[in-house]
Amino acid sequence: EGEQARPCMLVVPGGAYCVVSPTEGEIVAMEFYEKGYNAFVLTYTTNPLMLEPLKDQPMRDLSRAIRFIRSRAGEFRIDPDRLGICGFSAGGHLCASVCVHFADISDEVYEGISNRPDAAILSYPVITSGDKAHQGSIQALLGADATEAELKYMSLETQVTENTPPCFLWQTATDEAVPVENSYLFAQALKEKGQDFTVKAEACDAKCCQGTACKENCCQKAACKENCCKKGDCDKKCCAAACDKKAACDKKCADCPAAKK
Repeated sequence: EGEQARPCMLVVPGGAYCVVSPTEGEIVAMEFYEKGYNAFVLTYTTNPLMLEPLKDQPMRDLSRAIRFIRSRAGEFRIDPDRLGICGFSAGGHLCASVCVHFADISDEVYEGISNRPDAAILSYPVITSGDKAHQGSIQALLGADATEAELKYMSLETQVTENTPPCFLWQTATDEAVPVENSYLFAQALKEKGQDFTVKAEACDAKCCQGTACKENCCQKAACKENCCKKGDCDKKCCAAACDKKAACDKKCADCPAAKK
């Protein structure tokens, strides 16, 4: 729409390298579009039957997509110097892979066009192939008989360089699928290389705040908002907690039976 070039966001859904999750694709891209981005969703090679390891093919898919978009920057009305990628879970691993290994991926079709993203959002990303790995993703990518060299290459906290683009990482600390240590490991590696990053890990998610026994530590989280304070069965500690909509909570809490005790 219009003639002005917008920043670009390429969304990379997760799915343990076995599928491309539909819930982390178009709906996310539309949110970025509403915020002023021209947005794309990547469908990349996956391994649903676990017959043959993917190796670097997904990384090549994402790399080519970045080059393809930049090659048509005028047509797509995007600023080629403001191209970000946003990946979820295994899609986060794929985005981080390109962030650290972009120089390893050549492409004769788009020779001379950079595949380095300008920034990355890594959402509950798979990062390591070590103790805190999401084993299903690593096995789909590298196979059950991966070599030590392959495992290290795709253990991305060991691959960060001074050329890795800025990254924003976010995750819930209670994630039972991808341990939060994945985000911490990558953030620490970025810090050690002097690269820009932000990491956000919530101690609880919105589901906690909608329960019947919400607690003070939950109510203090940004994700909680006013859900907790709307509960009729909230306790004194909950009502007294400083949430990000405290003014709206005060009246609710004044009528709370627990607060009057």
